[in-house]
Amino acid sequence: MIKQFVILVVFFGAFFIFFSLLYQQYATMEAFPIWDVGVNLMSIYLATHNLTFSNVIFTFFYKFPLLYSFFIKTAFEAVIWQAVVTSSPIIPIYYLTKELTKSEGKAYLAIWLYIINPAVYGENFMPFHMQNLFVPFFISMYYFKIKDKVIPATVLAILASTVRFPYVLLVLWYALTERERNRTWKYILLASSIVMIGSLILSLAGFNGFNVLNQSHLTSGNGKSNIGFDPLNIITPLTILASVYFVYDWFAINLIPAFILLTINTYMPLSFPYIFLFQYGSLYLPLLFITVARTLAKVRNVRKEMRYALAFIIPTFLLLSVVSPISITAHDAFGGPYTTLASYPDRVQVFNQVADLIPRNASVITTPNLPELYPRVPEDLYPLIIPGLNVTSFNFAKNQYTVYDSNTNQMINVSVDYIVLDITYHLDNQSIALLNLFYKNGYGIYAVDVWFVVLKYNYTGPPVIFNPPSFVVHKSSTIFLIPAVYKNADIIGVQNDTVQSFGYYDVVGNGTLSMIK
Repeated sequence: MIKQFVILVVFFGAFFIFFSLLYQQYATMEAFPIWDVGVNLMSIYLATHNLTFSNVIFTFFYKFPLLYSFFIKTAFEAVIWQAVVTSSPIIPIYYLTKELTKSEGKAYLAIWLYIINPAVYGENFMPFHMQNLFVPFFISMYYFKIKDKVIPATVLAILASTVRFPYVLLVLWYALTERERNRTWKYILLASSIVMIGSLILSLAGFNGFNVLNQSHLTSGNGKSNIGFDPLNIITPLTILASVYFVYDWFAINLIPAFILLTINTYMPLSFPYIFLFQYGSLYLPLLFITVARTLAKVRNVRKEMRYALAFIIPTFLLLSVVSPISITAHDAFGGPYTTLASYPDRVQVFNQVADLIPRNASVITTPNLPELYPRVPEDLYPLIIPGLNVTSFNFAKNQYTVYDSNTNQMINVSVDYIVLDITYHLDNQSIALLNLFYKNGYGIYAVDVWFVVLKYNYTGPPVIFNPPSFVVHKSSTIFLIPAVYKNADIIGVQNDTVQSFGYYDVVGNGTLSMIK
C-alpha cells in the first residue's frame, strides 16, 4: 500500500512540474506554441459534431479526438490534460521496470530518467497534442503483453495505433520484430495490421491525412521534399541514447524507424536540436523507455554503472532540455525557456473578456495564439489565421471573400464577421496590409482591451470595451499601433497625434505613450 502511495506522489509531483510549465505558456499566451491548442480543440469538436460515416472512419484511423471529447471543452482543460498525459507514463514505466527487474530501486531510477529526459520537456513546450498519448498507450500495451493479458493489451494496441497516422507503423514494426512472442503478441499484430490496412485503404481513397510522406513530414504541404542530409541530424540518435544511457538491449532495434526518420528529415521541428523543442519525442519515448527497463534487468551493480551513466545523462539534459538555463535550445524557444508570468500575469483573463464578445457562430480572422476562439460553430466555421491568409477576391458589401485553402488546395468562399488581434503578435507587412484593407472597408473597432483589439463588420459605434494599452518609450521605440489618438510622445510621420492605419510606427519621447480615443 505504501509503495503504491509513493508512486502516486511521484506522479502528482511530476504533474505539478509539467503543469506549471504548460500553464505559463497558456496564461501568457506565447504566440507560437499555444496555437496548436486551438487547432486541436477544433479537431475534437469536428470529430464529435460531424458524425458522418466517412468522417468517423477517417477520425478513428487518423487521430482519435473522440477519446478526448469527454474531457476537453476549453483551452484550459486541454492544458490540464497535456500535463496528465505527459505525467502518466511514470506509472507504466514503474510497473514495467519492476516486473522486469524485480527491483523497486531500478523502477524508481527509470522514472527519474523519464522525468529529466529532454524530449519530455519538448512535449510540454507545445501545450497540447493528441499523439502524446502514444507514450502511455504503447508502454502500457507492452506491460500487458509480457503479463499475457490479451484484452487490455489489444485495446491499448488499437489506441496506440490510432493516436495519429502514421504511428501505427511503429506498433506494427514492434509486432513484426518482437522475439518474445506469446498469445497476446498475436492480437497486437492483428490489431495493428487491421489499422494499417484501414489506413492504406483511406490513403488510396485520397485522404491526405494518410499520405505517409506528408504525415511523416518527409514532404511539405506543397509537395516539396524534406528528405536530405544534414550532418547535425546524425547527432539526434546519439543524444537520444545518451539521454538515458541504459540502452544495450536487443529491443533498441525498435528505435530504428524513428532514428531513420529523424536522420533524413530536414523539416525543422524534426531536425537537431529542434526535435527537443517540439512534440515529436512521442515518436521514440515509449520504445526508448522499454529498452531502458529491459537493460536495467541486466545490470547487476547499478551504483557502479551510474558513475558512467551520469556523464551522459546530465550533460544531455543541461544542453538539450528547454528548461535548462544553458540549453542550446533555450534561445530558439522564442526568447527563452518560458515567458514568466510576471510579464503578463493576467493576459488570458483579459482575453477571456474579449472572447466573450464573439458569438460561437460568427466567422473570425485572428492571430494564431488565441485558442479561446476555438471551436467555431457550426462544424465548417474554422477560424482564419491572418499571417499568410491568401484572399483572392473581396466583396465588402456582401461580406463575401474568396480564400485559398492550402489544406485542401482549393478556393473557398468565406465571410468575416470579426477580426481579433493580439497586438503583441508580430505581423508581417502582408498581414498589416490585409488588416488595413478590412478596416477601411466597413470593419469598425469594436473593442480594445489592453493587448487585444476586435474589429466588427459594419460596426460604427464607440468600442464596447475601451481599456487601452500604454507603451513605455525611452528616447525611441518602434511600436505596433492601431487607429486612434495618442498623447505624451511623438509618433514620426503622424499629424495631430492621430494614427489612421494599423502598423508599426517610430515613437520618440521619454515616458508613456497613451491611447485616448
